[in-house]
Amino acid sequence: MADRASGLPDCPVTELRFNMNCRFFHTALVCLAGLPLIACTHAFQLRTPLVATPDGFSYRSDCPGYCDLHSPDAEEARLRNLGMALQQARMCPNGYLIVQRSSHGVTLHSVPTIVNYEGHCR
Repeated sequence: MADRASGLPDCPVTELRFNMNCRFFHTALVCLAGLPLIACTHAFQLRTPLVATPDGFSYRSDCPGYCDLHSPDAEEARLRNLGMALQQARMCPNGYLIVQRSSHGVTLHSVPTIVNYEGHCR
């Protein structure tokens, strides 16, 4: 016969070790199965585009598809977004200097979809 609430078969207490009841056993099993997922969520958290660093800031620009790294218009749009993010965060009121720009894809062999800027405030 099945448990009406969960749809699981009835588990007599005598069949389980340590005299646990069936509902507790199934709840514990689901919780234990979910622990690896909870542990991995930290690795998949999206970071904010603008992060303050000890030397200045780091800014991540996510492109909707391929990042055009050679177009002046695309670079101007990314830098304009960087300027707005700095202004909203009240960082670098006297301007900034980009010291490094790097592009990354999802994998080593994919097209770039992310442009990172490292900079210093003036």
